[in-house]
Amino acid sequence: MRILGISAFYHDSAAALVEDGRIVAAAQEERFTRKKHDAGFPTHAVEYCLQACHGSLAEVDLVAFYDKPFLKFERLLETYLAFAPRGFTSFSKAMPLWLREKLFQKSLLKKRLKAYAPSFDWQRRLLFAEHHQSHAASAFYPSPFEDALILTMDGVGEWATTSVALGSGNKLEIIKEIHFPHSLGLLYSAFKPAWYCSSLTFSIHSTALPLSFSTIAICDIAVVAVAPCQCFLPGGHQITSPGRISSFASPQHCVQPHPDVTINVCPSG
Repeated sequence: MRILGISAFYHDSAAALVEDGRIVAAAQEERFTRKKHDAGFPTHAVEYCLQACHGSLAEVDLVAFYDKPFLKFERLLETYLAFAPRGFTSFSKAMPLWLREKLFQKSLLKKRLKAYAPSFDWQRRLLFAEHHQSHAASAFYPSPFEDALILTMDGVGEWATTSVALGSGNKLEIIKEIHFPHSLGLLYSAFKPAWYCSSLTFSIHSTALPLSFSTIAICDIAVVAVAPCQCFLPGGHQITSPGRISSFASPQHCVQPHPDVTINVCPSG
C-alpha cells in the first residue's frame, strides 16, 4: 500500500510517501522553491516523492492531510467569541482567509491533486488526521519500537497543545491531551521566537521501567532544556536526539543513563 502524506497552507509545507510501512521519500517544499518556511501547496515535494517510487499519483492508495481544518476553525471562533470585542482586529484579518480558502481545504486539495490524477477517488481516498495524531505517527512508526509511549508538544494543533499517545504495532491511540490556551509551546515562542522549534515529539520505549505520567512530567522539563545530542533524565531515563534538535542546556544536568530506556526526540513542523 502506498500512502502520500501532505502538509500545506500553514508553514513548512512538505510531502512524504510511505510504501508498505517503509518511508520511500520525504521533502520540504522550501528545498525546491528556496522560500524559507514555504506555506504553499508542496508541488515540487509531491513530484519528488512520486519520482522516488517511479510511480504516479494514480498508483497511490491514500492521500493524508496533516490536520482537520474544521476543528481548528471551531477553536478560532470560540476563542474570538470568548474575548470579544478584544481581538476584533485579528478576527477581521483572519476570517476572510478562512472563509475564502482554509475552510474548504478538501476542495482546494482535490483541485491541486487532480492535476496528477483526474480520475482519483478523492471522496474515499483523501483522509484528514488530527494534528497531534500526525506528529505522534511521525515519531512512532519510523521508530524501531513495537510498543511505545509518545509525547507531543507544540504551539497548538486543532485544540491540543500537549498530548500523550500509546503506540502498539500499527495502532496509535491518543490517551491524554492538554488543550488551548494552555500551551508550553506558545509560551516559549512568545519570548524566544528565534529559537522556537514548532513542535517536539517523543517516542518513549522501556523494557525495564514502568512509564507513568510522573515520568512524563519530568520529561516536559527536559524537553525545553535538552543537552547536546543526548540528555539523561533524573532516574536514568535517556533522551537521544537524531541530530537536528537545537541545544539550550549544558551537559551538567545529565545523570548516568539507564540502558533499557530510550526517548527518541523528533523536532517537526
